[in-house]
This record gives sequence, C-alpha cells and structure tokens, in this order.
Amino acid sequence: MIYRISKVEFFKLMKERYETRKPTIIMTNLGFEKWYDILKPKDMVDALLDRLRHRCCIIDINGDSLQTLFMSHLPEKDRPSFFFR
Repeated sequence: MIYRISKVEFFKLMKERYETRKPTIIMTNLGFEKWYDILKPKDMVDALLDRLRHRCCIIDINGDSLQTLFMSHLPEKDRPSFFFR
C-alpha cells in the first residue's frame, strides 16, 4: 500500500524523471485502470499516466506466475504464510 506521503513523493519523482528524460522502469501486475484505485486524486493519476504513456514502451507479459509455479513445488510447511495456493 502506498501511503499519502509516499504518493506525493512518487508523483514528484515521476514528474522529475519525465521532465529530465530519465529512463524509468515500472513493473506491476496492475493494469493502468487499477492505478486509480491505489493512487489518488484522479487528476494526479491522469497526469502521471499521461507522462508515462507519452514516452513509453509497454511490454505486456502474460502467462503463469513463476513465483506461483516455484511455490507450488515447495512442501506446504516451507511455503511463506502469504502463499495461499
């Protein structure tokens, strides 16, 4: 979860990187439409996504999660408590 102060810093960082044309890699399992649920307010998310999409190359990777595959081979007693499969 991104807390309020972290959101402000994240927006500032992305704005600075956009304005100075710094390379940025963002990896997420959330589509852009879900960013509005996590990051608010909407107008700031709109600005952020506009900057990201303006000079980006989106690589969409589909398929099974390697983490899930790895964890499913571990004995249940060795799986982390957050793993629920």
